[in-house]
Formats: sequence, C-alpha cells, structure tokens
Amino acid sequence: TFNKALGPTEAQVKACERLAAAYCVALPDIPVKVPRDSNGKFISTVIPMEQRTGLLNHFHVKRGKVDAMGFPHDRFEKNVQNYVEEAKKDPSFLDRIFSVLE
Repeated sequence: TFNKALGPTEAQVKACERLAAAYCVALPDIPVKVPRDSNGKFISTVIPMEQRTGLLNHFHVKRGKVDAMGFPHDRFEKNVQNYVEEAKKDPSFLDRIFSVLE
C-alpha cells in the first residue's frame, strides 16, 4: 500500500516509542498522548501553539511536512503509554531503554 511504501520501518517505530517514553519519564509534564480532536480522531494538521502538547509530529508545527506518513500513531501512543507505566514500576527502565538505543 501507499502508506507501507512510505512509512517507517518497524525498527524506526520501536526506537521512536522508546525515545518518546524516555522523554516522558524524564520530563513528566509531557502528556503521553497524541493530538486528537473532540471526537478522538488523530489530528494530522498544524495545530495552534497553545494546543501543542504531548507526542507531536513535524506536521503539527509546520505546514507541508509529510515525513510522518504511514506512521502508526495509535499504536505509538499506546506503546509509549505502556512504557511510561512500566517505568513507574521499574526504576531501571531508562537504563534498559537507552541500552536498546545504543
């Protein structure tokens, strides 16, 4: 499919999930969620500055960015949330996350 051809590899998605989780653990004021509209649908356009919070993509801040095409946002959000919850139970979480990224 079009998205599969242009989308990220599985390794890239997993690395992004781990990196985002590490940021959310290290900076706990970052909401562990992607931007959604009032119906819960993922927002894939530029959003106003005052609404820029959470797990953002390039196209949330600048028009014309398409490098997140095919990215599995729902899965990403869920997995980052799971990693952050795991980190609350396991103090060695960040060490394990960074060892995977090396």
